[in-house]
Formats: sequence, C-alpha cells, structure tokens
Amino acid sequence: MLKNGFKIFFIIITFILAPALTVFGGNHSSERSSGNQIELAYYSQYLKDASGELTFKEILSLEYEEAFQQHQGDVFQFGLTQDAHWIQTDLRELPIEGNFPNDYILYLDYSGIHEINLYLPVISNGVEDYVHLKGGIHYAGLQDEVGHFFPVFHFPENLNPERPLYTRVKSDYSQNFSLGIERETSFWVRQQFIVFMFAIAYGIMIAMILYNLILFFALKDKPYILYVGYMFFMLIYQVGITGALKVLNFNLGETLEQYVIATTFIAISFALLFAISFLNLPRFVPKALKPIRFFIGISVVGVFLVFTGNLFYANYLAYLPGAVLPFLIMTVAIKAYRRGSLGARYYIIATVLLFASVLIFVLRGFGIVDHSFMTSYATTASASLESLFLSFALADRISHLRKREELAKKRELELTKLMITDSLTGLYNRRYFDDVLASVYEESRRERIPASLIYLDIDNFKRFNDTYGHPMGDKVIQNLARVISENIRNQDHPCRIGGEEFAIIFPTMGKSQAILAAERIRKRFEEVDFSEIDPEIPTVTVSIGVTELKKKETPEEWISRTDETLYRAKREGKNRVLY
Repeated sequence: MLKNGFKIFFIIITFILAPALTVFGGNHSSERSSGNQIELAYYSQYLKDASGELTFKEILSLEYEEAFQQHQGDVFQFGLTQDAHWIQTDLRELPIEGNFPNDYILYLDYSGIHEINLYLPVISNGVEDYVHLKGGIHYAGLQDEVGHFFPVFHFPENLNPERPLYTRVKSDYSQNFSLGIERETSFWVRQQFIVFMFAIAYGIMIAMILYNLILFFALKDKPYILYVGYMFFMLIYQVGITGALKVLNFNLGETLEQYVIATTFIAISFALLFAISFLNLPRFVPKALKPIRFFIGISVVGVFLVFTGNLFYANYLAYLPGAVLPFLIMTVAIKAYRRGSLGARYYIIATVLLFASVLIFVLRGFGIVDHSFMTSYATTASASLESLFLSFALADRISHLRKREELAKKRELELTKLMITDSLTGLYNRRYFDDVLASVYEESRRERIPASLIYLDIDNFKRFNDTYGHPMGDKVIQNLARVISENIRNQDHPCRIGGEEFAIIFPTMGKSQAILAAERIRKRFEEVDFSEIDPEIPTVTVSIGVTELKKKETPEEWISRTDETLYRAKREGKNRVLY
C-alpha cells in the first residue's frame, strides 16, 4: 500500500513541482520578451540602500546615479534583508509592441512586499517630471495599485519613455520577485486562470475542513479537530501569502498579509499537535516529543514577534521550522509507520508532498533557488493536495479504528461467553441461569405469556464415577449436553448448574410442550451408546422434572418446585419425566 502511495506521489510531484525544479541555476535569457510580456530585470540596474533612508532626489544625483550596478538574470533576488533596494529601468531598450503605455500594465509578481515606490517619468505641460505611485502592505489604504492579488499598476498616459523608471522596494518578508510589464488584455486572461487554480486549491481545503469537522462531531476523536485547526490556519496562510483575498476585498487582504506570518506559526503548531496525536508518538516514537515541543515553543515566540511589530525577525524565524521540520517529521513518520502507527502511510505521502514545496519555498527565500511563480506558490497546490491525503489518512484511521473496535467487541464477547459458559459442556453456567431466569420470569409476568423450567439429573452418576473414573464421567456429561442442545429451540436456554445437574429455561412455552421436549431428551440420551467405555456398561439414564410458572409464584418458589419435581422422579424409579 505504501509503495502504491509513493507512486501516486511521484506522479503528482512531476506535474505540480517539477516545473519549479527547473529554476535551479537555469539560464532564462529566452524569457526576456514573449511579445506581450517583458521582464524588466534584463533592462535594469540596482542599488542597495542599507540605511533605507535614501530619497528619490538623492538617487537622481550624479553621486548615486553612478553607484547603480547592472542586474543579471530575469528576476530580482535580494533575499531576506531589511535593506531597501532601488531599481533603475531603461524604458528606451524595451522591445515594446503596440500602443505603449496605454495598453500595458506594470506588475511585481510577489504579494508579500511591504513597500513599493514607483517613480514614473512623465512630461507634464512640456516639463519633464516624475509621478510617485505607492504599493505594498506598508501603505495600507494609500496604494495606487489596481487591486489584484499581487501589486499591479497602470502607467500614466503622459509617460516619458526617454527617461528611466525607478522602483524602490523594502520588505520584512522576502525581496525576491519579478518586475515586468505586459499587455493588459493578455495579463488579465492569464490572471483569471491563476485565480481559477487558486479557487480550486482553496475549495479543496475548505471541503476537507468541513468534512473532517463533521467527522469530529460524529466521532469525538482528537486528531480530527487538530486536522481542522491545522488546515484552517494553513488555508488562511495560503490566502494571505498569495494575496488572493485582495481580489475580493483589497483592504482586508492587505490586513491579512500584515499578520500572515502569525498564521504560519499557528498552522505549524497545529500540524505538530496533529502529528503527535495522529501518529500516536507517545507510544511509537516518544523521543520525538521533545524536539516537536521545542518547535511549538518556537512558534509561540514567532506569534509574539508578529504582534509586537517585529515582522522581519518573525519571518526569519519562520524559516527555521521550514528548513528543519520536513526532515524531522518525515523521519518520525517513517519510524511510526514501521512500528505500527495507524494511517501513517497516507500521512507520509501527504507530508512529503507539502514539505517538498516548503523546502523549495525556503530555499527561494534565501536565494538558493530562483524566484518564480511556481517556487512562490507551489505550497498552495501542495497544501490542497496534502489536505486530501491527510483526509485519506483520517479515513484510513476510521477503518483501523472500526477494525480495532470490532476486535475489541469480539474479545469482549469471548470474555463474556467465557464468564457465562460451562467449560466442559459448552452450555451456559449457573451465573447465566440465575440472570436469564429472572429475565424470563419478569417477561412472563409483564406480557402474561407462559414459561417453563426443567431440571435434569444423571441417574446413579456417583456410582458411575466411582466405577469408571471421572474422565469417563465427563464424557457422559458431555453427551447429555449434546443431546440437550440437539432437542431444544434456539431461543431456549440450556445450562449446567451443578456436577451432573442441568436446567433448561423455556421462554413462551407451556408445560405440555416442555414435557414433550423433556421426554424427547430422556429417550435420546437413553439411546446413547457408551460401550467404548465398557462393553458391559449398563444404560445411562436421566431423571427430569418439569414445571410451568404459576401466577403469584416467586422465582425462588418456581426453582424449589422444579427441584422437588426432579427428586420425586428420582424417588419413583428414575429414568422418567415428572411434572
């Protein structure tokens, strides 16, 4: 089963994550222009502003003009830094087709940038000038963005392409992004497809959250609510990191982006608690509890940093579990699987899928892997697939729990049977007789239906035991038990209540039918051949007393009357049925 699961995983990884892997050290010179879309990194220079205090006026001065360095590559990868970066783009070199700038928009393809300042060259009333546009989380409510899930800007109609475009970016999150311009019509067609794919991913996660929430209320099983908590905050994180909420409500989306790192830490905590509970780590891998609790503590610190305004350090801290937990959790999950943890196989597939994209995202943040749309948002696709596989794991858990419950019930029935069954004959014992007689008595009184009771005792059994030994006596007892079982109804209750004494409770049966059953048992037992014990052994017989419950008679009186009837049969010659 695990092998089949890994086959499924590798198929998924090929179609979902393999494109992201092409960014490792690849040469993207062919992507400078695709007709309608132009990557500006090829036509740009950049300047690192470590102080973050340089003004646009200072940037335009000759001193800083000469400090710009030529950028290499098709994307900007400034990594995790608090430095500001200025980008100077020569618009004259752009291979633009059609009506520029009216038909084009400018975009940065990463939503989590805090400050974006665009300085667009224009000609106003014959005078060269610059228009200042703002974007990013830092300028909440003041942005000049169009309102997409990542920053998108319109060009002013009086754009002056003879002068350079300046972009200043600063962020507490990763400063890896693509800066480009694209014909607006083709941009929105492409973005509709991306939004549609996001909607599918989020829809899957929402469906799995609701499904497992229902299962939690039905089963009251702890892993289900931990799964719901994990997926709920993972969903919020994915909506926040992609900026998808801004498509519906821009201001709300901006607020979520501001605190999205907090949801990361909360999701990590729920994921670790889910792993502890689902994999039953205290039983299967107890040594893993300390490092897991350490990372839960790290998450608490991370949430504190977010709400105290230290987003840069919180974001940096988030990369620690992102880099370490994939290896820790996978090792723990594999150990738990080998030691018999329920559903661990699906858990392994789900976590491998997510952690592959998380590692790529972490490496992208540090600049080891090139920024691309896939490396930035592959976690969204893998998170939705993880939600499916973890649901499979929980469904598999239900199957295992049902099997375990059935096994427990079977064992309980076996133990109950042992408690109420006579080991020698397989008939019920005295404890069962006392309980059932009381129940039949009450039913007979309540429903006003008949009930009969017979007592049986093997004739001259003590002499038989003394002559042939107890093992042979046991064979006689077993044969009587067999004869009794073969000559009564399924709803009747045959019991061995003493050494050679037996009783049969007949619910809903009157005395006349009970007498017939007793006589049938007496005759069949008399016909049993015991010559294998001794060829000259005399016929073994049984005496039987039959009674029907009388009105106003207590159970004790009924038993006493039946017992007296049996011993009257003994006194009157044995091998007979009296009533």
